[in-house]
Order: sequence, then C-alpha cells, then structure tokens
Amino acid sequence: MLGRTCTIVLTAALAFALAACGQKGPLYLPGYPKGATWPYPPKPPAPPPERKTPDVPASTDEKK
Repeated sequence: MLGRTCTIVLTAALAFALAACGQKGPLYLPGYPKGATWPYPPKPPAPPPERKTPDVPASTDEKK
C-alpha cells in the first residue's frame, strides 16, 4: 500500500513541477535587458526633483 501511495504522490509532484506556471521561454525580470548578467548592477538613485520657480511676477513694492 505504501509503495502505491508513494508512486501516486511522486507522479503528482512531477506533474506539478512540469506544469510550472505556464511560462514559456527563459525567465526574465521586468525592467532589465534580456542579455543582462546576474546580479545586475543596481540602478543609480534618481536625482532630486528640480525646484519650480513661482509663476508670480516680481513685485516692485518696497513695503513687501
């Protein structure tokens, strides 16, 4: 009985392993080139956003 159960479990495990997730072809990571070596060098940090200048014209009022 144990031999038959073991065969069924191994067959099911093999079927699941072969079915995988349906991915065909080589695996890839989004955002990285296809021929990239692994580990891929980390991306440099993004530069800080530029400060916007106000759209209000300069005032000539000396009281301000």
